[in-house]
Amino acid sequence: EPLIRVNVTSNARAGGVDRSRPAAVLDQLAGGAGSRELAGMARGEREENRARWKKRVNYGARWIVEIVISSFKRRFGSAVQSVSMENIAVEMGHKVMIHNRMLAVAREAIANA
Repeated sequence: EPLIRVNVTSNARAGGVDRSRPAAVLDQLAGGAGSRELAGMARGEREENRARWKKRVNYGARWIVEIVISSFKRRFGSAVQSVSMENIAVEMGHKVMIHNRMLAVAREAIANA
């Protein structure tokens, strides 16, 4: 499910056919209230509701995964040598084990420094 953060000054009026944006605005900023209550909310309350939404949906966690994928691809490249799916799975498993071991060795070296 895509999670697109809306601006704290957004309103929940439906503009056009798409009804998902007003629903997203209410979910993120209203904190369970309706569109009329949202219109009367102060900016601080909207920001608090959005902070709760971010924690609830774990917004912003994707960058952690992107860092891991990027470091893995830098180390091993984006291609595999194997042809069959069975061997591709084995090759990737070995690469992941090596990657994790390298990270563990680096953590140990930092901890002992």
